[in-house]
Amino acid sequence: MHLCLRATKLACWTPPESVRDSITSLDLGFNHFVALPSFDPVPRLHTLWLHNNALRRLPEDLGALRQLRELDLSYNQIESLPESLGELESLEILNLQGNRLRDLPESLGRLRRLRRINLYQNELRGLPTSIGRLTALEHLDASSNQIAEIPDSITDCRALRWWVMSHNRISRLPEALCRLSALRGAFFTGNRLSSLPAASADSDALVEISGNAFARGWASSYEAATGAGPRWRVRCTEPV
Repeated sequence: MHLCLRATKLACWTPPESVRDSITSLDLGFNHFVALPSFDPVPRLHTLWLHNNALRRLPEDLGALRQLRELDLSYNQIESLPESLGELESLEILNLQGNRLRDLPESLGRLRRLRRINLYQNELRGLPTSIGRLTALEHLDASSNQIAEIPDSITDCRALRWWVMSHNRISRLPEALCRLSALRGAFFTGNRLSSLPAASADSDALVEISGNAFARGWASSYEAATGAGPRWRVRCTEPV
């Protein structure tokens, strides 16, 4: 059963006993929650939308939602995530866009079914090393943060297809970037890059580099660095 309580001015809520065993998806977006309600008695819940509230933190018992496959916490005021996040063993989609996160817990790497994570527009300073254990991850958006360094373990995310890191403070990409064999697009607009790592011979990924330290004159410097070797399919909207 899908239960929609969107934009109903709720600040607290408890699942009615008469329906709690039937609820599979729940929309509590555009309300006034400052704390996450308890969902322990909702055993079949697989989709939870809590976007556009006033949440600042999440409880440790978040991990009790073991059947949850999609969690939308976008546009709240969340500053940190509990380690119990890693207990959401069924989670496939996680939306944290538009919060105040500065760090992510290492337990994130335990979300082995996670396919899509949206971290756009937070205050992140980095990504956890454990991100490399997200072997099902296909889409990662961590743009518009304060990330200066990408962990080398990201190259273990072999299913990654779309990777968005625009508008951060990144000056170096992992040397083994070519290991991301499924990659179709990587976007690094508005960072501090001055070079690109080697590509693999069969790579067809589009790499966007506009607004970086080497963007002006990138073509000649990239050709000189790669020689006759394989190259990324680079896109830059600035002069060559």
